[in-house]
Amino acid sequence: MSSLWPLGVALAVLLATGTAEGQTPWTKYVDNPVLEAGEPGEWDQGGVVSGAVLFDGAMYHMWYGGFRTIPLVWPHLDIGYATSPDGVTWTKHPLNPVFVRAGTWDSAGIWPGAVVWDGALYHMWYVGGTSASPTQTGYATSPDGVSWTRLDDPVLTGDPGGWDAAQADIHAVIADGGIYRAWYNGCAAAGSWSRIGYATSPDGVVWDKHPDPVLWPLGYGWDGYA
Repeated sequence: MSSLWPLGVALAVLLATGTAEGQTPWTKYVDNPVLEAGEPGEWDQGGVVSGAVLFDGAMYHMWYGGFRTIPLVWPHLDIGYATSPDGVTWTKHPLNPVFVRAGTWDSAGIWPGAVVWDGALYHMWYVGGTSASPTQTGYATSPDGVSWTRLDDPVLTGDPGGWDAAQADIHAVIADGGIYRAWYNGCAAAGSWSRIGYATSPDGVVWDKHPDPVLWPLGYGWDGYA
Protein backbone atom coordinates (compact mmCIF):
# COMPACT_ATOMS: atom_id res chain seq x y z
CA MET A 1 0.00 0.00 0.00
CA SER A 2 1.25 3.47 -0.82
CA SER A 3 2.11 6.04 1.81
CA LEU A 4 -1.06 7.39 3.42
CA TRP A 5 -0.34 11.07 3.92
CA PRO A 6 0.66 13.67 1.36
CA LEU A 7 4.29 14.58 1.96
CA GLY A 8 3.74 18.31 1.73
CA VAL A 9 1.15 21.01 1.52
CA ALA A 10 -0.08 21.36 -2.05
CA LEU A 11 -0.31 24.98 -3.03
CA ALA A 12 -1.40 25.95 -6.54
CA VAL A 13 -1.58 29.70 -7.12
CA LEU A 14 -2.21 31.64 -10.30
CA LEU A 15 0.51 34.28 -10.31
CA ALA A 16 0.20 37.68 -11.93
CA THR A 17 2.89 38.72 -14.37
CA GLY A 18 6.04 39.60 -12.48
CA THR A 19 8.83 38.01 -10.49
CA ALA A 20 8.47 35.43 -7.75
CA GLU A 21 11.10 35.21 -5.05
CA GLY A 22 11.79 32.20 -2.86
CA GLN A 23 10.90 32.59 0.80
CA THR A 24 13.56 31.12 3.07
CA PRO A 25 12.80 32.22 6.67
CA TRP A 26 9.30 31.20 7.79
CA THR A 27 7.57 32.35 10.96
CA LYS A 28 4.91 30.02 12.31
CA TYR A 29 1.68 31.73 13.33
CA VAL A 30 1.46 31.87 17.12
CA ASP A 31 -2.17 30.72 17.23
CA ASN A 32 -1.78 27.66 15.00
CA PRO A 33 -3.62 25.57 13.99
CA VAL A 34 -5.82 27.82 11.85
CA LEU A 35 -8.07 24.98 10.64
CA GLU A 36 -9.13 22.40 13.19
CA ALA A 37 -11.06 19.16 13.25
CA GLY A 38 -14.83 19.37 13.39
CA GLU A 39 -17.00 19.05 16.45
CA PRO A 40 -18.08 15.58 17.67
CA GLY A 41 -20.49 14.05 15.19
CA GLU A 42 -19.29 16.13 12.23
CA TRP A 43 -17.79 14.55 9.11
CA ASP A 44 -14.26 15.84 9.91
CA GLN A 45 -14.29 15.24 13.66
CA GLY A 46 -11.28 12.90 13.37
CA GLY A 47 -8.99 15.47 11.82
CA VAL A 48 -8.14 17.59 8.78
CA VAL A 49 -5.14 17.28 6.46
CA SER A 50 -3.30 19.63 4.15
CA GLY A 51 -4.96 20.62 0.92
CA ALA A 52 -4.90 23.14 -1.90
CA VAL A 53 -5.17 26.91 -1.55
CA LEU A 54 -5.98 29.67 -4.07
CA PHE A 55 -6.05 33.44 -3.54
CA ASP A 56 -8.33 35.40 -5.87
CA GLY A 57 -7.17 38.87 -4.84
CA ALA A 58 -9.73 39.24 -2.08
CA MET A 59 -10.37 35.81 -0.58
CA TYR A 60 -8.42 32.64 0.15
CA HIS A 61 -10.07 29.39 -0.94
CA MET A 62 -9.00 26.09 0.61
CA TRP A 63 -9.92 22.50 -0.19
CA TYR A 64 -8.80 20.05 2.46
CA GLY A 65 -9.10 16.42 3.45
CA GLY A 66 -11.15 15.47 6.48
CA PHE A 67 -12.00 12.20 8.20
CA ARG A 68 -14.56 11.10 10.74
CA THR A 69 -12.48 8.78 12.92
CA ILE A 70 -8.79 8.62 13.72
CA PRO A 71 -7.45 6.00 11.29
CA LEU A 72 -5.34 2.95 11.92
CA VAL A 73 -4.61 2.43 8.21
CA TRP A 74 -6.90 4.33 5.83
CA PRO A 75 -8.94 7.23 7.23
CA HIS A 76 -11.76 7.29 4.64
CA LEU A 77 -10.93 10.86 3.70
CA ASP A 78 -13.32 13.16 1.85
CA ILE A 79 -12.80 16.76 0.73
CA GLY A 80 -14.12 19.91 2.39
CA TYR A 81 -14.03 23.57 1.39
CA ALA A 82 -13.31 26.69 3.43
CA THR A 83 -12.72 30.40 2.78
CA SER A 84 -10.78 33.11 4.58
CA PRO A 85 -10.18 36.85 4.11
CA ASP A 86 -6.70 36.66 5.63
CA GLY A 87 -5.48 33.05 5.50
CA VAL A 88 -5.92 32.73 9.25
CA THR A 89 -9.63 32.86 10.05
CA TRP A 90 -11.39 30.15 8.05
CA THR A 91 -15.09 29.49 7.51
CA LYS A 92 -15.97 25.92 6.57
CA HIS A 93 -18.66 25.56 3.91
CA PRO A 94 -22.04 24.44 5.33
CA LEU A 95 -22.41 21.73 2.66
CA ASN A 96 -19.13 20.00 3.55
CA PRO A 97 -17.87 17.60 2.48
CA VAL A 98 -18.20 19.06 -1.01
CA PHE A 99 -16.43 16.16 -2.77
CA VAL A 100 -16.67 12.54 -1.61
CA ARG A 101 -15.27 9.16 -2.59
CA ALA A 102 -16.89 7.48 -5.57
CA GLY A 103 -16.44 3.95 -4.27
CA THR A 104 -14.25 2.72 -7.11
CA TRP A 105 -10.48 3.31 -7.49
CA ASP A 106 -10.63 6.01 -4.80
CA SER A 107 -12.93 4.21 -2.35
CA ALA A 108 -10.61 4.31 0.66
CA GLY A 109 -9.86 8.01 0.67
CA ILE A 110 -9.35 11.19 -1.35
CA TRP A 111 -7.58 14.45 -0.62
CA PRO A 112 -6.92 17.50 -2.79
CA GLY A 113 -3.56 17.76 -4.51
CA ALA A 114 -3.85 21.00 -6.49
CA VAL A 115 -6.51 23.42 -7.71
CA VAL A 116 -6.28 25.94 -10.57
CA TRP A 117 -8.89 28.56 -11.58
CA ASP A 118 -9.05 29.40 -15.29
CA GLY A 119 -11.59 32.22 -15.10
CA ALA A 120 -14.60 29.97 -15.59
CA LEU A 121 -13.87 26.70 -13.80
CA TYR A 122 -11.89 25.35 -10.88
CA HIS A 123 -9.76 22.39 -11.93
CA MET A 124 -8.86 19.96 -9.14
CA TRP A 125 -6.35 17.14 -9.21
CA TYR A 126 -6.89 14.89 -6.22
CA VAL A 127 -5.18 11.85 -4.78
CA GLY A 128 -7.12 8.67 -4.15
CA GLY A 129 -6.67 4.98 -3.57
CA THR A 130 -7.92 1.82 -1.94
CA SER A 131 -6.45 -0.24 0.87
CA ALA A 132 -5.06 -2.71 -1.68
CA SER A 133 -4.01 -0.51 -4.60
CA PRO A 134 -1.52 2.24 -5.43
CA THR A 135 -2.50 5.87 -4.90
CA GLN A 136 -3.27 7.72 -8.12
CA THR A 137 -4.46 11.15 -9.25
CA GLY A 138 -8.02 11.94 -10.29
CA TYR A 139 -9.47 15.05 -11.91
CA ALA A 140 -12.64 17.10 -11.36
CA THR A 141 -14.01 20.53 -12.29
CA SER A 142 -16.37 22.98 -10.60
CA PRO A 143 -17.86 26.39 -11.44
CA ASP A 144 -18.05 27.42 -7.78
CA GLY A 145 -15.63 25.26 -5.79
CA VAL A 146 -18.54 23.39 -4.22
CA SER A 147 -20.29 21.34 -6.92
CA TRP A 148 -17.73 19.05 -8.59
CA THR A 149 -17.88 16.91 -11.72
CA ARG A 150 -15.33 14.10 -11.74
CA LEU A 151 -13.89 11.82 -14.38
CA ASP A 152 -14.49 8.14 -13.68
CA ASP A 153 -10.87 7.06 -14.05
CA PRO A 154 -7.62 8.46 -12.69
CA VAL A 155 -5.71 10.79 -15.03
CA LEU A 156 -2.22 10.09 -13.66
CA THR A 157 -1.14 6.57 -12.74
CA GLY A 158 2.15 4.87 -12.08
CA ASP A 159 3.89 2.69 -14.65
CA PRO A 160 3.96 -1.02 -13.70
CA GLY A 161 7.50 -1.82 -12.62
CA GLY A 162 8.49 1.83 -12.84
CA TRP A 163 9.78 4.28 -10.25
CA ASP A 164 6.20 5.52 -9.67
CA ALA A 165 4.42 2.14 -9.73
CA ALA A 166 2.98 2.42 -6.22
CA GLN A 167 2.34 6.16 -6.05
CA ALA A 168 1.55 8.85 -8.62
CA ASP A 169 0.17 11.73 -6.57
CA ILE A 170 0.00 15.23 -8.08
CA HIS A 171 0.55 17.91 -5.42
CA ALA A 172 1.29 21.04 -7.45
CA VAL A 173 -0.03 22.35 -10.78
CA ILE A 174 0.41 25.64 -12.62
CA ALA A 175 -1.16 26.86 -15.87
CA ASP A 176 1.57 28.21 -18.11
CA GLY A 177 1.22 29.34 -21.71
CA GLY A 178 -1.65 27.04 -22.61
CA ILE A 179 -0.36 23.93 -20.85
CA TYR A 180 -0.54 22.57 -17.34
CA ARG A 181 2.68 21.69 -15.55
CA ALA A 182 2.50 19.27 -12.63
CA TRP A 183 4.89 17.89 -10.05
CA TYR A 184 3.96 14.66 -8.35
CA ASN A 185 5.14 12.25 -5.67
CA GLY A 186 6.06 8.78 -6.83
CA CYS A 187 7.55 5.63 -5.37
CA ALA A 188 8.28 2.18 -6.76
CA ALA A 189 6.79 0.16 -3.91
CA ALA A 190 5.32 0.63 -0.45
CA GLY A 191 8.05 1.75 1.90
CA SER A 192 10.48 2.70 -0.86
CA TRP A 193 12.00 6.14 -1.33
CA SER A 194 9.58 8.77 -2.53
CA ARG A 195 10.69 10.99 -5.41
CA ILE A 196 9.24 13.92 -7.34
CA GLY A 197 8.23 13.58 -10.97
CA TYR A 198 7.16 16.10 -13.61
CA ALA A 199 4.40 15.95 -16.23
CA THR A 200 2.69 18.26 -18.71
CA SER A 201 -0.82 18.31 -20.16
CA PRO A 202 -2.76 20.40 -22.71
CA ASP A 203 -6.08 19.85 -20.91
CA GLY A 204 -5.36 18.60 -17.38
CA VAL A 205 -6.54 15.10 -18.32
CA VAL A 206 -3.99 13.58 -20.69
CA TRP A 207 -0.55 13.82 -19.10
CA ASP A 208 2.89 13.31 -20.63
CA LYS A 209 5.21 12.19 -17.86
CA HIS A 210 8.92 12.93 -17.85
CA PRO A 211 10.58 9.50 -17.91
CA ASP A 212 12.65 10.00 -14.77
CA PRO A 213 12.21 11.73 -11.41
CA VAL A 214 13.30 15.38 -11.40
CA LEU A 215 14.09 15.47 -7.66
CA TRP A 216 15.09 12.53 -5.52
CA PRO A 217 16.52 11.79 -2.06
CA LEU A 218 20.22 11.25 -1.64
CA GLY A 219 20.08 8.96 1.37
CA TYR A 220 21.26 11.51 3.93
CA GLY A 221 20.11 14.77 5.49
CA TRP A 222 16.65 15.83 6.59
CA ASP A 223 15.14 14.87 3.20
CA GLY A 224 17.37 11.86 2.65
CA TYR A 225 14.63 9.28 2.11
CA ALA A 226 11.56 11.16 0.87
